[in-house]
Amino acid sequence: MPHGPAASTTPKDRYNRSHVPSVLLHPPTTLLPAITRALGVSADTLLGVTPLTKRATPKSSRVQRRLREIEQLGTREKRQVLQLMDAFLERERLKQRVSAP
Repeated sequence: MPHGPAASTTPKDRYNRSHVPSVLLHPPTTLLPAITRALGVSADTLLGVTPLTKRATPKSSRVQRRLREIEQLGTREKRQVLQLMDAFLERERLKQRVSAP
């Protein structure tokens, strides 16, 4: 005779164990609004009715545009830009630590 959690012979316990994978694969529909909000997609997209589309990045973003330009640079130039950015970011972190109470 088995011992431990699998030893339970009540019909309710057997029912609960047999339906756990089903519940995990198919969550209750009452959770659908919360899941769509958390993932930032529509219910149709989540259910596969409409395809998932890539969100458009703002074309006016100067930072994004400059990062794309940096990606086109050679290895040495990219390394120099990244070192400069790292130094600037570190300086800002230090400023924030000093000014924090």
